[in-house]
Amino acid sequence: PILSHNGNVQFLNITGTVKSLGSIVFSLSCASANFQAFITTKKTARNRVAWMRVTGYVVFIGSLMCVSMGIAGYLSFKDLTDGIILDNFEGPQFDFFKVMVATHLILYIPVNFIIMRYSIIKMALNKRSEDLFVSLHAIITISLLAGTTAFVLMLYFVGLASGDAFSIILDLTGGISGSITSFILPAWIFLNVCTNEDALWWPAKINLALGVILMFSVIVITVLNYS
Repeated sequence: PILSHNGNVQFLNITGTVKSLGSIVFSLSCASANFQAFITTKKTARNRVAWMRVTGYVVFIGSLMCVSMGIAGYLSFKDLTDGIILDNFEGPQFDFFKVMVATHLILYIPVNFIIMRYSIIKMALNKRSEDLFVSLHAIITISLLAGTTAFVLMLYFVGLASGDAFSIILDLTGGISGSITSFILPAWIFLNVCTNEDALWWPAKINLALGVILMFSVIVITVLNYS
């Protein structure tokens, strides 16, 4: 049966939000995929007006889906909601969906990996990853996947793949790298490419300042939470 709970609905938890700040910032790290998506679009769409419209639709639709599913899950299980919400479903009738999620995770290559591969190839070979020979591209991809998988397995065997240890890793990597790639770096690039006459000049400065504040805030909060 579905594990249900009739507890109170908590509309806002400031303390929980602050403690989860690193994980929240980490969830925004996919924003850097804009750079890769931009260069793969038609040249007619590579302008600010078109790209703001495209990203606006995508962010709105994605946010609506996440909020809808999050609210539905929370209202169903309230304070018994597990981080992996499928754990709230018990019984053989739900095993199929759990298997499908596991299969998806096995075959799924996160966008952060694509960005990492693209960046490494660009820095090491000064080429775009899509311009490489298929064989070389495959070798690099498999090698990077093997390396990251081995690293995750190492974390698992030393006991750092779950619990507070994993939370610390997620908060720090999310808070530091997430702030840099989602806030600081895009704003810094914009401020160096455009002039102060641009309408987005001050929003970019605010974005840069917000990124710096978030990065140091996550470090301080993580240390306080686990010290």
